[in-house]
Amino acid sequence: LKAELDTVYRDSVPSFITVKKWAVEFKRGRTSLTVDGHSGQQMILDDCRIKIREIAEADSHGIVFIDYLKKGKTITEVHIGHYVSLIDKLKVEITNKMAAFEEVLFQDNAPSHTSTVAMAKIYELQFELIDHSPYSLDLIPSDIFCFLGSKFDSENRDFHRTSTRISRIEKNIHIVNCLLEVDHQLIPATTTRILLNHFKWDKEKLMERFYDGDQEKLFAEARVINPFRKGPLISRSRSSQSSLVNPKRPTNGTEECGICFMILPSSMMTGLECGHRFCTGCWGEYLTTKIMEEGVGQTIACAAHACDILVDDASVMRLVKDSKVKLKYQHLITNSFVECNRLLRWCPSPDCNNAIKVQYVEARPVTCKCGHIFCFHCGENWHDPVKCHLLRKWIKKCDDDSETSNWIAANTKECPKCNVTIEKDGGCNHMVCKNQNCKTEFCWVCLGPWEPHGSSWYNCNRYDEEEAKVARDAQEKSRSALQRYLFYCNRYMNHMQSLKFESKLYASVKEKMEEMQQHNMSWIEVQFLKKAVDILCSCRQTLMYTYVFAYYVKKNNQSVIFEDNQKDLESATECLSEYLERDITSENLADIKQKVQDKYRYCDSRRKVLLEHVHEGYEKEWWDYKE
Repeated sequence: LKAELDTVYRDSVPSFITVKKWAVEFKRGRTSLTVDGHSGQQMILDDCRIKIREIAEADSHGIVFIDYLKKGKTITEVHIGHYVSLIDKLKVEITNKMAAFEEVLFQDNAPSHTSTVAMAKIYELQFELIDHSPYSLDLIPSDIFCFLGSKFDSENRDFHRTSTRISRIEKNIHIVNCLLEVDHQLIPATTTRILLNHFKWDKEKLMERFYDGDQEKLFAEARVINPFRKGPLISRSRSSQSSLVNPKRPTNGTEECGICFMILPSSMMTGLECGHRFCTGCWGEYLTTKIMEEGVGQTIACAAHACDILVDDASVMRLVKDSKVKLKYQHLITNSFVECNRLLRWCPSPDCNNAIKVQYVEARPVTCKCGHIFCFHCGENWHDPVKCHLLRKWIKKCDDDSETSNWIAANTKECPKCNVTIEKDGGCNHMVCKNQNCKTEFCWVCLGPWEPHGSSWYNCNRYDEEEAKVARDAQEKSRSALQRYLFYCNRYMNHMQSLKFESKLYASVKEKMEEMQQHNMSWIEVQFLKKAVDILCSCRQTLMYTYVFAYYVKKNNQSVIFEDNQKDLESATECLSEYLERDITSENLADIKQKVQDKYRYCDSRRKVLLEHVHEGYEKEWWDYKE
């Protein structure tokens, strides 16, 4: 494996020991590349030729500066000062050579790089760093790209500011702009943004359509004026007819606004490429209404009647004066960009404006900077072991009236005449419909008219065995389905409620930890409480979704094993919860600590066993589902 890595990456890192360590980890079943940390020891390459080759390779990728520590050189204040001065030079070089690109500083955690002086200079120049594990596929140079103001980790990428997301959009527009040209003329960036939005930000599809020869049709479908047009301007209309735009302008330098009908100086009038001109005040009011009240951003049409040409971004930012409206417009544009990009998803947490970017789409947990963990595929809270499509069915089932219908079918009957639903609240089988327009008297047992029953007030002598069996079977089926749903729903809701309560344990645990530290215990010694609460909440969340899985899965031998694992985890989780709710004093601290540590380790191991069994079932197709 070491030889293969050296061949592929053309260098001698990582070392054989590192490769052996990670190979052992992966063979043991580890899948995550994230680790708690590493020593940060600087790696010195023996062969200077390797350095030269790497510098040449970096230069071909646009990397303008690499800082190497010479072999055997001790890091001193002089070296740190030299590194800080090089960072200043780096900023100048980037400005001169790569002005069209965003900036990223990628460095390891060598002392000279992470010193207080160096970090102060990095923040002063507005560089931001990539957090990474010591050996991660995320560190392949060709895969690393980020934008000023963004935050990264090795699992996902958070676009945590509107300016950062706008930067991401501008980069896409710049890339496409460099590829779309006619007779060496580039398409305006604002037009490119509208075209990209029309194709849901699919650059390949846009370029394919652009070069198929029918560019006029492309621009017409995207509702923009062809920037390469020749001849008179034809205004596109939402009606079936088009009209030649040739606005009449008075010779005295004034024009009439088509919205407010005021005669104003031409300097106060403005318009789009379609030729329709209105005063700047009316344009501002029109755009503000569209953005703030209608929530329209990327598809605002010209203010002229029946003209469907879209207003470009530059015009919006020029005509709108209110900064709040501009910010809302930028948010609407970025929202369209995020929703159209399958590798991006908004964080579903309330009051969070972050968007998460991943390398590939799959059902996996991602963690936002706000702390919320959710499934990237469906956007719900992370729901292992149940799959996304089953969770959607469950949520829909809980939200709609399907179980209300089951209860009605199991506990009520319909009047045989007017079909009003009736609930029996007594033992007598003689029923009278309460509908004032009906008042039909009938038998609860056979639903037939009551008169032929004679004096048989409590026993129906017109009982039809075959009809009654059908009705009884249908009612029993509805009652059984209701009871089964309530069984799983009650346990699902119970763990959800317990999870909410135990999430509040963090506050009380923090108080206990602070109190214990005041009694001569170190910070490390009291961390077992926080660890226990973390595992308790993870177990609660897993148990909550196991009941969704159990509701849909059909019974077989493997489902019996699953239920045993579920029962074992549930019992251990309740025991751990009980331990954490006890009062911890200096007298019982040692005993409680040992019990809590033993129990949370057991809970964590049983949770992993349960999940591994379910995932193995997915791979080997053990599970069949109920409709």
